[in-house]
Amino acid sequence: MHSETEESSRTKSTFSRFLASILAAVLSVTGLVALGPAAVAAPVGISVSALHNGGPLADDAVVASGDKFTLRVVYDNGVDTSSPLTVGLPDGVTFDESSLQVPSGNTAIQSVDLVHGDVQITFYDTADWGETNQGVWDLDMTFDEVERT
Repeated sequence: MHSETEESSRTKSTFSRFLASILAAVLSVTGLVALGPAAVAAPVGISVSALHNGGPLADDAVVASGDKFTLRVVYDNGVDTSSPLTVGLPDGVTFDESSLQVPSGNTAIQSVDLVHGDVQITFYDTADWGETNQGVWDLDMTFDEVERT
């Protein structure tokens, strides 16, 4: 029999591994591999944060089926526009397909596409961004099922 503390630690551990893998996936650019929970440097011009049910992701977050997760990608004009930014979608989540729509008035993102199960963000050349120097794109997901081991 497991205590509530042990189960909570396992849930946190499972969630931490999930979060590390999704952050590593978003930080990988096509042609580069960044797998696993090891520390990964974000590509120049990209930073990533996570929201859980609309608020900052807490270290002690407990995740349940149906919870909302947002992967927030902040970019600036230092981003490498020569290849798309690839976001790997993990198992056990359903992503909001409206995330594939380029936000109205966005002059930096050319397209957001689903390619072989990954989301790819293609940026215009920064010289074509006009007055834009930075922006934000969100990938919204829902946890389908949370495993407890």
